[in-house]
Amino acid sequence: MKKLKKLIWILILFVIVSVSVFYGGMLYQKNHNQSSITSSMIESELKEANDLITTNYTYTRFGKYQNSLELNGWTIPLTEKNFLLQYQGTIQCGLNLNQMSIDVTDQTITVNTGKIKVLSHTIDESSIQIYDEKNNLFNPIEVSDYKNFAIEEKKTALKEAKEKGLETKTEKNAKKAIKKIIHLIPDTEQYKVIVNIGAFN
Repeated sequence: MKKLKKLIWILILFVIVSVSVFYGGMLYQKNHNQSSITSSMIESELKEANDLITTNYTYTRFGKYQNSLELNGWTIPLTEKNFLLQYQGTIQCGLNLNQMSIDVTDQTITVNTGKIKVLSHTIDESSIQIYDEKNNLFNPIEVSDYKNFAIEEKKTALKEAKEKGLETKTEKNAKKAIKKIIHLIPDTEQYKVIVNIGAFN
């Protein structure tokens, strides 16, 4: 009888020690995993993306260019030139990930980025269709007229895109992309990721 009681106590003690070792190991592993995640590790992963393009905004516009010669602020009659054309453009927006700071705490990774930027804005030359063109002997249409027209049209197109929510869409896409990149790093799944993005540049 005494041997049986002794055996039971030894068995209970063995179970307690085994459970303690198991949970202690789990806790150590959890703390070890958390301490292994550093801001520099996450920063190096994100910086590989460099310019993170998160939004491609394509638009179609009609634009008119008009110009006349002037003398002392007065328009000279019969010197008007103009053209009307349709074209497609693409605005690519995102973030420059070289301008960010990262803070890692026990359960949270906080990423502070720079401002959302227009990373590229191009007009598709193959999409240009000229509907009306009025040249003038005294004031002919030149290559510079098309260049100046493109500059002004890009400004107008960007303004219209912002009014249609380009900034909100880009910010939402950027946060989603950054969180996805971070969660691809081993042992970051249990972390809450907070992304703070600057206003549109």
